[in-house]
Amino acid sequence: MKTRLLIISLIAGLYGVAEAQTAEDLNEGLSITHDPAAYPTLPYELAWWTRPSFYYFVLQTSDLTQPWVYHDFAVKGQAGAGGLGEIEGFRFDSSTDKLFYRIEFTDDPNHPTLLADFDGDHLRNIDELDDSSLFDLFEPEIFVDLNGNGFADYWETYWQTRLGLSELISWDDADGDGFTVAMEYELSLGLDRDDSVDSESPSKDDAQAGEVVLMIPGVGAKRVSEQPDSSNLL
Repeated sequence: MKTRLLIISLIAGLYGVAEAQTAEDLNEGLSITHDPAAYPTLPYELAWWTRPSFYYFVLQTSDLTQPWVYHDFAVKGQAGAGGLGEIEGFRFDSSTDKLFYRIEFTDDPNHPTLLADFDGDHLRNIDELDDSSLFDLFEPEIFVDLNGNGFADYWETYWQTRLGLSELISWDDADGDGFTVAMEYELSLGLDRDDSVDSESPSKDDAQAGEVVLMIPGVGAKRVSEQPDSSNLL
């Protein structure tokens, strides 16, 4: 299982249009481009190459002395041409004089970031990213409970379909880990893994920093060691 961390910073007024990414680029080709002529309302773009079946999260901070927070963008890498991953990212605007971004990515389905529930709708992040056409990782689903059993219908339907069950019984232990279905629902756990081993889920509002990459047109990339710590890697 591979896990990695990359950081890039945006200093307002310094950025031009970066060279196009290639699959052979270091650091997943992570870059910020600035094109106000083509995109006047969202002139900046953060983008990188993804790897198939890897999960990517974006974090940001306005100052490296401030906590890192998860940005409302996450994605699961999909296979593109020749089996390579596709380019992912998003456009944005910024009125601040500096802004730092980083991406975290992993292919470990048991990593705490993937087992967390950022939007509090009882579905784990990995479940929402695996079925992104149905769910939004950063927008909780609307609670509807037509049969009155205490489970949100979307959650109940998701796990019934995934496990091939006709119904979920609240006192059953679907995966044999000592947690009943009702307990797993309340704790936003999964019905497909042993949750008896504690895992510390990250807060959506906090993370730790590592290496910083400062891109300056005409000069290139400058790496600044900002208290690197291997324990910060996913």
